[in-house]
Amino acid sequence: FVGWSGDCTGTGICQVTMSDHLLVTANFLGPRNLHVEVGGTEGGVGGVWVTPPDVTCGLNTPGQVFSCDYSYTQGQVVTLVANPEPLSVFVGWSGDCTGTGICQVTMADHRLVSATFRSNHPPVAHAGGPYSGVRGQPVAFNGTGSSDPDGDPLTTYEWTFGDGTIGTGPTPSQTYASLGTFEVTLVVFDGWLASPPATSTVTIANVVPGVSLTSPVNGSVFVAAPADVAVTADASDPDGSVVLVEFFAGSVKIGQDATAPYGITWPGVPPGSYVLTARVTDESGTASVSAPVGVLVNAPPSVAFVAPAPDALFTAPATVTLTAAAADPDGAIVRVDFFAGPLSLGAA
Repeated sequence: FVGWSGDCTGTGICQVTMSDHLLVTANFLGPRNLHVEVGGTEGGVGGVWVTPPDVTCGLNTPGQVFSCDYSYTQGQVVTLVANPEPLSVFVGWSGDCTGTGICQVTMADHRLVSATFRSNHPPVAHAGGPYSGVRGQPVAFNGTGSSDPDGDPLTTYEWTFGDGTIGTGPTPSQTYASLGTFEVTLVVFDGWLASPPATSTVTIANVVPGVSLTSPVNGSVFVAAPADVAVTADASDPDGSVVLVEFFAGSVKIGQDATAPYGITWPGVPPGSYVLTARVTDESGTASVSAPVGVLVNAPPSVAFVAPAPDALFTAPATVTLTAAAADPDGAIVRVDFFAGPLSLGAA
């Protein structure tokens, strides 16, 4: 009922006093029609849930338009919800609704609402790489090159790192405990479909162990030959363990030690100049050599009287000329001192 006209107005009860001829007209409106159309592109299908009357107006055949009609009283509010099939997505409303959210219309007049669906294409994962890193330190991965051909946002990134561990997110990181090359896999989701897996590789290399000689220092001189020389070294491995430290004089191995602190005693070293090095090896077999250290084991010089001859006789007071022959097998003579008992007679 819309209302009275003529000798009554409004929408309430009409009362007239018949003092003359009168005209009263009652006006009614019929039901308001809601026309719902469901269409699909690219093979998309779906349905629209209409409340009231709590039914679905659905499209099951791609490429067609399916329509439904519902009748409502003037001013009634109707809610419509778009529900795409699993391999389709909702594109949006047209007519008396817009956007992609829940549609509500007030039936003040006849209404037309259209819902359009399209097929959903799977996203494309991009795992990046190839990657490289070292054992025991995090490796950063980047899947931000992944995309969705329909422009849908990617909701999930699922990684497998090839070492039995998994990760999530577009830019995760992983720390590897083992050496080698691992296959990395990424699968992304757009909220409806998963991408085919994308693969890459990460190569985990060994960090070379380090070693340095701590004793003797470069230029050390041992004044007695043969000499016992203590040789020590510092060794470490940042991503593993030291299994052996070997010591060399030139190319000749002079000892080894497998336990820190690392050191040996090089016994009975004959006179000569030597270049000492240390070589460290870790548990993976990777080795490195220290900087060289030069040392000298000094052979003692020799000296013998040349004059006077043994048992020579002089008349006192006498001036005696002393001469000697001196030699050094590994160096040079810098001075010869002469003595009479404990008394120093001079030097040459």
